[in-house]
Amino acid sequence: LAPEIEPAPMSRRLLAAFVDCTLIAAGLVAAAMLAASNLRELPGVRVVEFSAVLAFLAVGVAYHTCFMTLARATPGMKYAGIEINTFSGYTTSRGQRCGRLLALLLSVLPLGLGVVWALFDDGHLTWHDRLSKTYLRKR
Repeated sequence: LAPEIEPAPMSRRLLAAFVDCTLIAAGLVAAAMLAASNLRELPGVRVVEFSAVLAFLAVGVAYHTCFMTLARATPGMKYAGIEINTFSGYTTSRGQRCGRLLALLLSVLPLGLGVVWALFDDGHLTWHDRLSKTYLRKR
């Protein structure tokens, strides 16, 4: 019998996401300040907005890929006291974590619908939880 799935409380998952987004944004602001100090003329507002969104997404993907494949958890997850587990009750392998990252893209691409789904799901699981057969639980 598989153990009962007990996802981490939504408050801990949101805390982890907030910490991770803050770290990504802080790195981007530092990089932008460095770049801006070396430019003779700043680009237009539209170019800056588009570049900022694109950079945030690219750095976010790289951030999650590095931490999930090499460290098993992001700094936000560690701070919030949550970890990834399989539906079978085991620690995830690198391959399972990579599969979860790909499934996360499918959750986020339709305007985050796969993530918001957790609010309405009986088990409070996201699309990427279900697709990867992994979930976030309290450590």
